[in-house]
Amino acid sequence: MTDPTTQAPTFIESLPADMRGNASLTKFTDVGAMAKSYLEMESASGRRTMGDMTAPSDDAGVTAVLRKLGAPTDASGYTLPDTPAGRAFRESAHKSGMTGKQAEALFADMTAASDSRSKATTETFEATKTKDRDALRSDWGEKTDANLTIVAEAAKQAFGEADAKMLSDLGLTGRPAVAKFLLRIAPLFQEDGMFGGSAGAGSEGDFKSIRAQRLAMANDKDIKAAMANPMHSQNKDYTAKYQKLMDEEARLAVEGGHA
Repeated sequence: MTDPTTQAPTFIESLPADMRGNASLTKFTDVGAMAKSYLEMESASGRRTMGDMTAPSDDAGVTAVLRKLGAPTDASGYTLPDTPAGRAFRESAHKSGMTGKQAEALFADMTAASDSRSKATTETFEATKTKDRDALRSDWGEKTDANLTIVAEAAKQAFGEADAKMLSDLGLTGRPAVAKFLLRIAPLFQEDGMFGGSAGAGSEGDFKSIRAQRLAMANDKDIKAAMANPMHSQNKDYTAKYQKLMDEEARLAVEGGHA
């Protein structure tokens, strides 16, 4: 018979010896309280139970696990933008076994990162164009717009209209070094007068003499070759002389009514 004077062991005393000193268990007074706490913890954690599922042994088993976790049955099951990038990502997400929420979150992060890089690139590009234009304006002053028109025409003659447009869109023909080079070789593409107009018939005197000298340089094969090659020993001299003739011809054209 049980001795009625013998006290029943407490909950902690009923545990195996190696568990009695665990601080996490001292707050429980009985098995029911501990069980209740465990169930509340599992519910709060939102853990998804997989039942008695065993590790899959083949592709079909892996697919079954992914479906249970929330992956759609085919790529069209993902709610992503109907864009080339969105459609391509659907296929990748499906092959990887992503759930719908995982795919949406990752695609959103990738898009945001791409937009950020694109914005930064655009801002840098525009800042560079502004800096280049300011540098040219500092050197050319009031001739900047007129010179840039000549540069654009020279680029078309040198590279063809399509490639010239591409280079312009990339901001390359607006880079100071490139723009100045194109301005220097622009006379090579002139047969008579300035781009976009004529110097007029002229008359006997300085205007006709200066114009004749300029055209002679523009039509001289060796001079043209030297002016087109920055490494040529006479490149700077010929270019400077031709620019001086152009400026003088323009001045005389205005003063003599030949423009």
